[in-house]
Amino acid sequence: MKIICLLLTVTFAIVSGEPGLGIKNGHQPPPLINRPKPPSNPLRYRRSPEPQGSIVLQGQKPLSGPERRPTWNLDYQHKIYEGKNGQISAGGGALKLPGQHVQPHIGVQGTWRFRRSPEPQGSIVLQGQKPLSGPERRPTWNLDYQHNIYEGKNGHISAGGGALKLPGQHVQPHIGVQGTWRFRRSPEPQGSIVLQGQKPLSGPERRPTWNLDYQHKIYEGKNGQISAGGGALKLPGQHVQPHIGVQGTWR
Repeated sequence: MKIICLLLTVTFAIVSGEPGLGIKNGHQPPPLINRPKPPSNPLRYRRSPEPQGSIVLQGQKPLSGPERRPTWNLDYQHKIYEGKNGQISAGGGALKLPGQHVQPHIGVQGTWRFRRSPEPQGSIVLQGQKPLSGPERRPTWNLDYQHNIYEGKNGHISAGGGALKLPGQHVQPHIGVQGTWRFRRSPEPQGSIVLQGQKPLSGPERRPTWNLDYQHKIYEGKNGQISAGGGALKLPGQHVQPHIGVQGTWR
């Protein structure tokens, strides 16, 4: 009897100390493939040198445009496997978009890099995601190749291509050129202006997309940050869309 009690005590202590076991149904929304972009700059409530799980709250409040209601996302990630060339994780949480009910989500996702080197001229990356909740539970796959054309102190240009497979759709090949340029950068930047451009070379829509963005850090601490920003976005066939807002993250 004493031996059984001792074993139960040790087992309870191990389970109680295991990180991430107290959180259920974890998953992060798909990587901007078939849903609105979640707010950036997450705040993390739990962090450790070897995290088995972390809870991240993200919030964004537009200050311009027709839709000014906030967006919130609560996310939990648990690492299942991590190696030299890839990783697999499970996660879940809840997303609140303007005018919609809270959307819980849970799933498994992974990334694998087939080629990697200290000075990579190209890399082939396979990404997959399998939702375990919600009306759409079929997997999504993306195979992507990137080749650096130019990389300097303030920006870079790259060409790439690959194939995307969305649920219920045929495989969509893609190829294009993209670049990023930062007009201001310092060791302790209070603000930076970033210009991003993308020009598809395949598919029905080949007109370029441009985005000019400015970010100003308001607060940064151990577990999160708050920033304000603004800029302008030019999508094919649409007028320039100015934007301004506040966003924050807490871990």
